[in-house]
Amino acid sequence: EDVRKVAKWIEPILFDDPIAELSGKIYRELRHQKQLIEFRDIFIGATAIHYDYQLATLNQKHFNRIKSLELINI
Repeated sequence: EDVRKVAKWIEPILFDDPIAELSGKIYRELRHQKQLIEFRDIFIGATAIHYDYQLATLNQKHFNRIKSLELINI
């Protein structure tokens, strides 16, 4: 119920071609460094970078691996 209430005033963000391309770039970089994370986290990170958003997460260990992603400590 709480999620439904909050979701009413949050606009969805589309996953489009530029974000998909950025996701692929991030994937290749992380794979090359042997630092891969889940593909869903790569999509989230790429979306935040594309829109120049900061990302609030409890999973700093994985998201710290994505260059140019600005994280918020929570």
